[in-house]
Amino acid sequence: MSEDKWTLEPLGDSNWSNWSFKLKNILRAKDLWGLIDGSDLPPVNDASEEVKQRYKRNCNRAIAMITTNISDSKIYLVTSCEDTPQGIWNTLKEHFEVLDALGKPGSGLLQGNIFWPGSFSECEGMKKFQYCLAGFSLKIYISKKILDIPGALGTCMPQECNQNDVRILLNKLPLNLSK
Repeated sequence: MSEDKWTLEPLGDSNWSNWSFKLKNILRAKDLWGLIDGSDLPPVNDASEEVKQRYKRNCNRAIAMITTNISDSKIYLVTSCEDTPQGIWNTLKEHFEVLDALGKPGSGLLQGNIFWPGSFSECEGMKKFQYCLAGFSLKIYISKKILDIPGALGTCMPQECNQNDVRILLNKLPLNLSK
């Protein structure tokens, strides 16, 4: 019996959504997705040695399929996480979905578009994170005049964080624009 071959662009900075969708379906086709969604539980202690070995073999196959499809620049994300298919998947998911929910500058920055709310619904769906919206002021220097434009940034932060932590983060960003 020949092994099915699928090609997948390695997980990088900006392809989590497509990568995770494709890999999820490959893992489903290989009957390995249950190791990630929790529907395929580890065998009980009194299970036969054959059942335990099959489960371990499937875990190793799933881990190999995930980790060999991560770019070299992102492999560090999983080198020290829980060494299970579910642990590796959840670590990647948390990392990329937090980044995806972060408010990002859009077009029209110089016209005053500095309200970057991010995604409240994506953030609220993540364990251990909360949505935080913090206001800031952007100073723009134009023709020796200073314009002080109010703005806001929405982001996912660990539950222990608050708006002041977001403001501290914002103060570390290079947001002075000169024209």
